[in-house]
Amino acid sequence: MKHITCECCEIEKPIAEFSKKVTSQKVGYSSICFECKIYAEMRTKKKAWESYTIRTYQKDEIDYYAQLAIQGGGCDMCGKTEEMNGQRLSWDHCHIYGYIRGLLCNDCNLGLGGIGDTLEAARRAVAYLERVELAIKQKIQDRVPIALHIDFRKQSEIIQSVDFRQYVS
Repeated sequence: MKHITCECCEIEKPIAEFSKKVTSQKVGYSSICFECKIYAEMRTKKKAWESYTIRTYQKDEIDYYAQLAIQGGGCDMCGKTEEMNGQRLSWDHCHIYGYIRGLLCNDCNLGLGGIGDTLEAARRAVAYLERVELAIKQKIQDRVPIALHIDFRKQSEIIQSVDFRQYVS
């Protein structure tokens, strides 16, 4: 089996650990192994993130992890961690005055932005949820049929997790 020395880590590795390079002239192999290529891509993404957060929020990685520690290691609204979020948390900031409020997961950050990013909008959203929850509880108590939205991809999971007894005295 043929081996190539990686230009990055300078380790001789089997040719299977390098990607193929096909040009109109010939078929060859990358001079950098898969492992080094992945590491380089991760470094590039990290540098891009750091550059963006410094440029946009004047916050670096030290600020990020300090804020994350202050928040108990997760989203400031729901507590979701980086691992649960699938990526770093986002800097939440006031769009009117520009000040930084904390770190939020994607769901909370987009949800907050989606309702207008104001206390008044959040109060209206809470009032709406309280109003419809009360109406649903009343319908269940009165045994009035209610419309259900069922995600058929998760149908059995939803049906098993709903306990209507909590709504009936």
